[in-house]
Amino acid sequence: MGRNAMRRSSGLARLLALAVASAGLAGCAMSERGPDSNGFVQQVRSVLGEQTQREVPVSQLVDARWEQLCMHRDGSLTLNLIELDQRHVLRVPFGQLTVSDSMSPDSLDGQCLQRDEMVRLRRHGNGMDAPIVFERASVVNPAVTALAQQ
Repeated sequence: MGRNAMRRSSGLARLLALAVASAGLAGCAMSERGPDSNGFVQQVRSVLGEQTQREVPVSQLVDARWEQLCMHRDGSLTLNLIELDQRHVLRVPFGQLTVSDSMSPDSLDGQCLQRDEMVRLRRHGNGMDAPIVFERASVVNPAVTALAQQ
């Protein structure tokens, strides 16, 4: 085999190895991992934008496949994204996202929302970095259910 043929063969082998490694990494990135807390906070902030409050479908808040989003206060905001066979738990500090105390009439503490339900996002304070509060939307689908999967 000539020198050029050996170089081509070696180059093809490297290219093939790179393609296999890239496919493996892409497979890992597309695994069943749920969203992370930071990504969720950024998505919520993006959806609210510069507005002080806005009502949006819950499905706009998460880019993952899920059926219910359950919220619970326990020292931080705990979010459970429930799929058919999995639950992804996100814990977010109250300084970023929160829900009102369960005694508040608009509180979503201990509640689960379906993908098509509406939620009110309200900036609590001045500035773009102020915490965002999840509240019951003014028009609520009756599918809001008590948190049963704790």
